Amino acid sequence: MDIYQGPLEGIKGLLIYEIADMEFCSDVKNIVAIIKMEEVEQLKKYNSLHQILYHQSVFITIDLRKIYGLKPNKLTKNIRIILHEMFGKRFCFLADNVIEILTTDSMFIDTSLDLIPYSDKNFIKNILKYHNRRIYLPDFEKITKELHKITGVLQPVL
Repeated sequence: MDIYQGPLEGIKGLLIYEIADMEFCSDVKNIVAIIKMEEVEQLKKYNSLHQILYHQSVFITIDLRKIYGLKPNKLTKNIRIILHEMFGKRFCFLADNVIEILTTDSMFIDTSLDLIPYSDKNFIKNILKYHNRRIYLPDFEKITKELHKITGVLQPVL
């Protein structure tokens, strides 16, 4: 049974991560893996898209910094590659740091989680207010559709 209605309906938990001093989140049911940079076999450019090779599979890397107009960052040991799956497509993105995981139990018990209406950015689905923090929920459906329109590719091939 889902405990939320509306934008959080169906969410099983939230992975909260940081990109350029902003907090973002993803539904844990869409996270396939959280990968350390040193575990990636290869990072290369193909048709102006960055791709990674991980366990003999190639994945498109979506640059959330570029999408949201955030400053570039140097690669550090804290950087994680978050492998995401939605709509039958797998892609990944870089996060400066993984902060925490909120389960539906903790979200249900903790009444400090609120939704803030937000419609200014094209690729933000919602903003969550949690303990005086603003956590942005990317609209990966729009991001992947836009990426597919621009490149014709979302699911890369080996």
